[in-house]
Amino acid sequence: LSRGTVHKGIQALVDEGLLTRRRGSGTFATQPLMARPSNTRLLSFAESMDKQDIPYVTHVIERRVEPAHRVCAEMLGVREGAPHLYLTRVRSVRDRPVMFIESHLNLEACPGLEGADFARESVFAAVERTSGRAVGRSEVSYSACVAGKARGALLECDEHAPVLYMDQLVRLEDETPFEWGGVWLP
Repeated sequence: LSRGTVHKGIQALVDEGLLTRRRGSGTFATQPLMARPSNTRLLSFAESMDKQDIPYVTHVIERRVEPAHRVCAEMLGVREGAPHLYLTRVRSVRDRPVMFIESHLNLEACPGLEGADFARESVFAAVERTSGRAVGRSEVSYSACVAGKARGALLECDEHAPVLYMDQLVRLEDETPFEWGGVWLP
């Protein structure tokens, strides 16, 4: 790679909040601030808003079936190259975006999931419907980072605005992983 390409790549990772620069010290990978496994039944954002009678809107930004790259395959427990559903959405409450969600979904565990209408049905509800199993638990790591250009635009905040990032792996009741991805909260 050329030196310019490497510098652009590093800057992109800094802009995404995955790397941090310290003058006089160097560039470092950011570390999650804390991780917490969840043992109780998971309550999706949609279920939480419905229980509180708070209206929300889900905007599907991207959805495509694509082959799982090495890390995605490891996280979802499928073979490399197996088809999975890549899905991004923005959730809004009172016409304000409150979260950007990026999901990699296991189609082997949830056949037919790619046909769900995620603007009207939550991922958890669609997963339970297509897998025939209940949602189990999640493994979540929390960290602070900056929004970045693309997510900042979707969340209607400055690209340098701080956001809470949650990296999560969600499993069915039988421990089969079905969702790996991230949530950004302004």
